[in-house]
Amino acid sequence: MRPAIRLFCAISLLAVLLSGCSRASLGEQAVCQAILVIDSTPRGATVTLNDALQGKTPLRLLLPPDAATVELTRDGFAPARRTVRLSCEQETRLALTLQDVQPPRVTLEASPGPVAPSDGLKVAVTAEDGAGIARVALLVDGAQVAEAADAMLLHNIDTRDLSPGVHQIEARAWDASGLSGSTKAAFIVAKPTATPRPSATPTRPATISPRPTLTRAPGTTPQASPTPAPVEPVTVSRRNIDLPTYAYERALYVDEAKAGHPYPLLNNGWGAVNPQSYELIVLRNAYLEVELLPELGGRIYQIRYLPTDQTLLYNNRVIKPTNWGPPDQGWWLAVGGIEFCLPVDEHGYVTAEPWDARVDELDDGSASVTMQYLEQTRQVAVEVSITLRPGQAALELATRLTSQSDKAEPLQYWINAMVSPGKHGVGPGLRFVLPGSQALVHSTGITGMPVAYEPFSWPVYQGRDLSSYGNWDSYLGLFMPTRTADFVAVYDEDTDIGLVRAFPGAVANGVKLFGFGRGFDANLYTDDGSQYVELWGGWSPTFRDAGNLAPGASVFWRESWYPIVQMDGPTLANTQVALWAERSDDRLTLRVHSPGEQQAVLIIRQGEEELSRQPVALAPTRPLRLELGLRGNLAAATHVLLLRPTGEIIIEHTIVPQGG
Repeated sequence: MRPAIRLFCAISLLAVLLSGCSRASLGEQAVCQAILVIDSTPRGATVTLNDALQGKTPLRLLLPPDAATVELTRDGFAPARRTVRLSCEQETRLALTLQDVQPPRVTLEASPGPVAPSDGLKVAVTAEDGAGIARVALLVDGAQVAEAADAMLLHNIDTRDLSPGVHQIEARAWDASGLSGSTKAAFIVAKPTATPRPSATPTRPATISPRPTLTRAPGTTPQASPTPAPVEPVTVSRRNIDLPTYAYERALYVDEAKAGHPYPLLNNGWGAVNPQSYELIVLRNAYLEVELLPELGGRIYQIRYLPTDQTLLYNNRVIKPTNWGPPDQGWWLAVGGIEFCLPVDEHGYVTAEPWDARVDELDDGSASVTMQYLEQTRQVAVEVSITLRPGQAALELATRLTSQSDKAEPLQYWINAMVSPGKHGVGPGLRFVLPGSQALVHSTGITGMPVAYEPFSWPVYQGRDLSSYGNWDSYLGLFMPTRTADFVAVYDEDTDIGLVRAFPGAVANGVKLFGFGRGFDANLYTDDGSQYVELWGGWSPTFRDAGNLAPGASVFWRESWYPIVQMDGPTLANTQVALWAERSDDRLTLRVHSPGEQQAVLIIRQGEEELSRQPVALAPTRPLRLELGLRGNLAAATHVLLLRPTGEIIIEHTIVPQGG
């Protein structure tokens, strides 16, 4: 064979061999996989990988070698999110301890009485929590009487040394993370009878005097429509709304070096008004219709109370930029509704940014929309779950803030409701209910008011009742960091409807109120001259205070917003009821509004004497309106107690007579 031919054959053979090696190498790369083992404490957390659902912990996955973002979620715990780099044929282990953010759920079972002093009272306490229960305790009138290192406690309360009358029981539970939850109930210890109890069949003790009967007060305003049957699940739909919008977007620009943040700034080159379409997500049950607008800050756009077909929130009839907002951004849209403001004060940076919206229709008929946004400057992930339940005229907001930063930074987070109950625009009939005796000025144009962050008396300051919007002759912004109860409310006497916010003050302590007052130029933010007021709730007490989230840390809370009608505003409120109570000499007038149908027992006491005890039915469309004649020691306080049929306290209120 010639040398040239031999050389050609050798080269051909080498090419074949190299080709085979190359194919083998490519084949190895094609089947190369990485191993990811994911676990959590506690186990059972839902795992998503690059936003795709994978299962629950513990979990072993075979994946292509690449970067992977893992998120673990479990009810009652803050989500945990990590990014890992996976390598070919190597096992990567990821073990995360989830932060418990939900206190234990406590149940208390006891008879409300009356209980004879010699009988005692049997009480059962049970507690549940995802992190496990460390201990439970039982208190009577504030003093601990029993404790157990378990999730259940059974105890017989010794009532022999308790005075006749109403006594309070409280059950507390602590979970393994140190979080505590509690519930309260009340019971009555009867007065000892003057004669011994017969050994035969007991007879009913004679009534000393007949108890007065509660009567419904005559209504002075149109009644709501009959109660609908709240059996249907919450419906979810989408629709578009056309809003006249100034062409502000063409005037937006970004200058991170100048502003110190990556969010848009606004110059003066915005254009004329044109219709623009926005998509709404709509939740609806028998009592409420809730409109959500993800495109403009993930906001709650409107809440409509269906029995009277009245709206609660202000909606600007034009989308018009203002020069308000954070000083380092310099603009803000007064769209209306309820907006979520972070990471700085004065509306934050993100109320005009599009938020992600996840819709969940739940097995119990509820529907929830979770608004999500990752804030750029603090790397804080915010989730606001807006839930409407069947048969409930209340909106539940569950807020979760989670740091994804590698350092702790100051953070402001506020919920701002622009309210206008019952009509478009507010007037002198609007009243504010803030349960406290002192507030701090934020800003004001009212003559004679203190300067910023100085205190003043609330609601009356220098003879002016500031709880009435009709007495505001200029703008006023105020904070109320110290309160007697964890609720706030607005009520419009002209439209006979209002809005309550009930919240956990131990977590979300901030309360702020702002209004423009008479004579303000509304053309700065709208084109129809209408006004609104702002009712704020915050994670921190004031704009001067800021929270801090450690890397990976989270904060979570739930609050409730619900309408009230035909009751002149509440004296006291919580997530279960709003109560208006007024005493005049020997008359007591009560109005009770419940966001859901419930049965209750109403007890009225004048001093140490029980005047009335009767079952009542509460419903979102039937505010309870009652009058009662008082007797006995009229110089003593009047006690109003509303209980569940099982004895748990729904709400309690004491009215001290003037001069008492």
